Amino acid sequence: MEYYNWILAFHVMSFISWMAMLFYQPRLYVYHQSMPITKGLSRWSRFRRTSSTTL
Repeated sequence: MEYYNWILAFHVMSFISWMAMLFYQPRLYVYHQSMPITKGLSRWSRFRRTSSTTL
């Protein structure tokens, strides 16, 4: 029971991060569809790279 509060805090923070990702990911897809090919490809790659490293 000593580590219960730490595990609970980690679980809550993980759940909040997961929910934030669920709301943010569709927005990235919409941005990707609305951009021109030449400009959007590099920006989309940057978004995808930063989101995959932070999550």
